[in-house]
Amino acid sequence: LQSSQCNGMALCFRRQCISAEVLYPTKGCSRDMECRRRLPAHERLIVGCKDGMCAKLMTVPNAGKCATRNQCPGQSICFRRHCIPAVPRNYSCQRNAQCHPTERCIGGLCFGLLGTTSDSTKMLIGYPDDDIMD
Repeated sequence: LQSSQCNGMALCFRRQCISAEVLYPTKGCSRDMECRRRLPAHERLIVGCKDGMCAKLMTVPNAGKCATRNQCPGQSICFRRHCIPAVPRNYSCQRNAQCHPTERCIGGLCFGLLGTTSDSTKMLIGYPDDDIMD
């Protein structure tokens, strides 16, 4: 899966389509690296090129950097060192281990990254957990 295959303004990371927003409305791009230049290292982790525009994943304002799922406020998940808004999935849990590695157990429900679908989440089985940053 690539960002060009994601619907709307979404970027592909780890085979998931995740909601994004335009970063530089006037700057064109043809590759992810063009958008990542001159950005701090942790910001480069969530930026990419989509339909000729630089975009970045939607993040929770003022959340700061994170390293594990539980370091993010409310209904958000730590993904690539940023707190990303999450939406409930249709299955219950009592702890994070009962959810997919990129999901978080909040209030008895598994929450997944905004913009992902159950099908794209299923494709991740067997991929590294984002609790540990690479």
